[in-house]
Amino acid sequence: MKENDIKRLWGAESEPDSGITKKINDLIEDTAKLKAGHELESMRPMKIFAMIIAVFWVTGGIYLISNYFVFDPVKFPLMFTVSASVQIGLVLIALLIYLRQHILISQVDITEPVAAAQQRISELKTSTLLSARVLFLQLPVWTTFYWNNTIFENWEWYQWFIQITFTLLFAAAGLWLFFNLKYENRDKKWFRFIMGGSEWDPLMKAWDILEEIKDNNLNAAGR
Repeated sequence: MKENDIKRLWGAESEPDSGITKKINDLIEDTAKLKAGHELESMRPMKIFAMIIAVFWVTGGIYLISNYFVFDPVKFPLMFTVSASVQIGLVLIALLIYLRQHILISQVDITEPVAAAQQRISELKTSTLLSARVLFLQLPVWTTFYWNNTIFENWEWYQWFIQITFTLLFAAAGLWLFFNLKYENRDKKWFRFIMGGSEWDPLMKAWDILEEIKDNNLNAAGR
């Protein structure tokens, strides 16, 4: 039986006391919930991959800074260390947020009421946006980590002007994205360009499926 046929049966008002309509409703709801659960599970591999990369990034950064500090303190690169420390801190925060997302995906139970599942997905949406917002804050340090004594001693004013301009632009972009990467902007082109993909699209598909289930249940209750 095709989905459209099932939906037509869903709206059927004949034999209301036979229980057929209710069985069809339950079948469609269970099928839709399974589909929503599949969408959420499809996000898990990317979350795990991101966590693995973050762990390597944080541990590698700490190891590199420690080596400089312990074995070559004379040539200790201050700006590299400051930039790397900021980046490591932000990636570590994002790692903890990704771990929370992984837990939230596991906590979504397709057998629970739609409202409860939507609550967890809503938390997952907020968490997904927060991890992206935090990571965008590291944009300016990508323009400062290579500053060294040679640059400070030999650069001309125009070189510094170009450098500072780039740093300020990256800082402005990072802050703008941190404050504007919100759910209410989800329909804007720049949002879809940044967030579109395996970390966001399945989440919205699962949400839309549950919204459709809720609407259908309300319509059925109103008959």
